[in-house]
Amino acid sequence: MEKKSISPRVLALFGMVVISIIYLYSNIEAENIDNPKEITIDFKDLNGDLSESDIVSKYTELKLSCGIEPSAMAERYCYSDIDRFDGMNARLIAFFFEKGKLTQMKVDLNENEYENTIRYCLQEYGPVSKVKKPDRGEQLMAWVFKDGMLVTSKEKSEGQNMLLWLSANKMFQAFLK
Repeated sequence: MEKKSISPRVLALFGMVVISIIYLYSNIEAENIDNPKEITIDFKDLNGDLSESDIVSKYTELKLSCGIEPSAMAERYCYSDIDRFDGMNARLIAFFFEKGKLTQMKVDLNENEYENTIRYCLQEYGPVSKVKKPDRGEQLMAWVFKDGMLVTSKEKSEGQNMLLWLSANKMFQAFLK
């Protein structure tokens, strides 16, 4: 009976497949580390003196992508996809900057988390400080802090649920007019 040996080409091909699978698996693991499943931020800790580099340094667990945003929102932005924010299903976190300083931070949460969003705000920040209906749009609830304000919709909106933090300067410009 003749023994058949595996050709060196087949062995090399098999080795390359194994190496490719290991490389692919390690990149998937690295992506999961770079894009955290959950992030928690205390809105009271934010202030308008924080720079873009402060935010990038402070929230190293986020895989932040930054760029130019010449709009009414800001001059620059940094954002990251996220899965959860303080226990709630979320999609995105974004920081906005004007003249090099943090002016706004937005967390997009799943719309089915609206009741949990309100519960979170009331539990973490106490009673609502202010309710206002802008010239256009829906009624907003706000919690005012020393260095800024947290805003969310007073009523559930279809397709949207977000928390928006405004720096004290932005707050006076945009909300308390």
